Amino acid sequence: MKLKSTHLIYGLLAGITMIVVSYIIYFLGKSFKPGYPYISYIPLLVFLILNAISFSKANNGYVTYGNVYGSCFKLSVIAGFIMMISGVVIIYTLPGMKEEGLEATRQQMLKTPGMTDEALENAMELTRKSWNYVLVIGGLLMPIIFGVILSLLAAAIPERKGEMPIELELSGDE
Repeated sequence: MKLKSTHLIYGLLAGITMIVVSYIIYFLGKSFKPGYPYISYIPLLVFLILNAISFSKANNGYVTYGNVYGSCFKLSVIAGFIMMISGVVIIYTLPGMKEEGLEATRQQMLKTPGMTDEALENAMELTRKSWNYVLVIGGLLMPIIFGVILSLLAAAIPERKGEMPIELELSGDE
């Protein structure tokens, strides 16, 4: 039996909501404060859970843990691609973010014991050169990494009857 999918709509909603939350955090001036950027992953968890429940219901509960996990993982990939596109948009629409991020990085590095001025400048130059790549690639990979982990939780929540018995599949019941 071909399972009905739900991950596309929930992936789009998760990605868009994550972008909105990320922008709110940025405009509140909290993007570079410890812990705040992780708040944008709360919508990912919420939509993973909603997707898992919806996926199970769409398939009358005839799903396995692996089926639900797979649907949730696909959602994470979609959200990751949306966040990656957002990273590209940020590069062009919020050029001041780079300077703010570099200054926050500098302040964090200054707290490192034994950091010489030369090492600090070398690290800052590398950070400056790789900023755009990290923003875009991180936008793709971080939701996928969090999605791999959070999907384990989300997949455990909905009703799972296992594979549809062949008798039901042939009769078209349920």
